[in-house]
Amino acid sequence: MENTKTSHACSHDEIMDRLKELYMDLYYHNGFGQLQLEMKFLKKGQKEVLITCGKEYRFVVDYCELCETDAR
Repeated sequence: MENTKTSHACSHDEIMDRLKELYMDLYYHNGFGQLQLEMKFLKKGQKEVLITCGKEYRFVVDYCELCETDAR
């Protein structure tokens, strides 16, 4: 897909920054907007995070089950 931007092995901060930026763009937009977030498991203990908001932004992050409690 030509409107897709991919970042491999990125940090959660990059994803949160992108989400915040897109949220603010939608909030100040004079009309309707939609923001969609999907996650799926990949091989090698990673997850793909897909943010769709007109364009698609794909991120790949390492997934650590032991880290789950740290994020909460």
